[in-house]
Amino acid sequence: MVAGTRVGSQFGQYHLRALLGRGGMGEVYEAYDTTKDRTVALEILDVDLAKDPTFQQRFRRESHAAARLQEPHVIPIHDWGEIDGVLSIDMRLVVGQDLRSLLRTRGPMGPAYAVAIVDQIAAALDAAHTDGLIHRDVKPENILVTAGEFAYLVDFGIAHSSSDLRLTTLGSAVGSYAYMARNTPDASTVAAATSSQVRIPATADVPVASAAPATVPPAVTTPRTTTTPPPPIVGEVSGADRQGFLAPSDARCNYTNPAVFIGRTTKSLVVVCETGVGRYYYQGVRISDGAAISVDDPISSGTGFVATGDGGTQYRLTPSALTIVTGDGRILATEPMVESAHR
Repeated sequence: MVAGTRVGSQFGQYHLRALLGRGGMGEVYEAYDTTKDRTVALEILDVDLAKDPTFQQRFRRESHAAARLQEPHVIPIHDWGEIDGVLSIDMRLVVGQDLRSLLRTRGPMGPAYAVAIVDQIAAALDAAHTDGLIHRDVKPENILVTAGEFAYLVDFGIAHSSSDLRLTTLGSAVGSYAYMARNTPDASTVAAATSSQVRIPATADVPVASAAPATVPPAVTTPRTTTTPPPPIVGEVSGADRQGFLAPSDARCNYTNPAVFIGRTTKSLVVVCETGVGRYYYQGVRISDGAAISVDDPISSGTGFVATGDGGTQYRLTPSALTIVTGDGRILATEPMVESAHR
């Protein structure tokens, strides 16, 4: 075994041959799958991450979503799971260089090259967004380019670290500041799909200029590791904390996003989560069968919210009821609140 790595060791069915990369969340190895008789890229996450139930849920959910993607510019995920208490992801092994390393060796490559790369990455993002998957961190280090100039987008937000100014603490960023959408300097709004698309131009600057798009002011680049909680929720809801319901996970905010409205109706569990100042998303789960819905950008209306989903259907939340209204104004249902809390 190579000192300081797992190279030469066995990890479940995988024989680890070479270390390909290392980051704040874990390591990526070239590995031989002894069961399926193939060589793969195996990402092995830090052992402590498997101890976090919220992270485990997100890891499995987003790995499953990423594995469904069939777009040619997304590296296929073969398998994922837990081996001996450690989370891992089995991916196709692609021989190439990340765009940042490529630019260090070759220098600026001109507008035509940038357009060719961006076109391929945009196709990957379009496919991901169609499948409801958001990348969160489009930047040169996450673009892999083969010798034939075929580009792949890697790292679909399955495991973000606190390194490279990626933050996952309360009131902080998910993404790399230098490549953030310029309309989202408050880190927590980076998860929007539009932000991934807006970040493409910043990334496109790099093959032309061979440098980061801008120097980020110290006030922004300094990690905001404060754990000061947001203003308290007014009221209490059984089985819930400041991020929504403890179960199911579909009625709970991402661990970086506090809840601003939590409600238990006669038929549903509902929560509105804050991703930034004035930015929210709505999560609802039907108690009877666990059917879930998620709606981006609900609008605050005093002590409640109005979330508009597909076809114009509205979910109107107040401390007294959830009212579901069709796009043409018909009331489909009114569910009285049994318990509610709001900020």
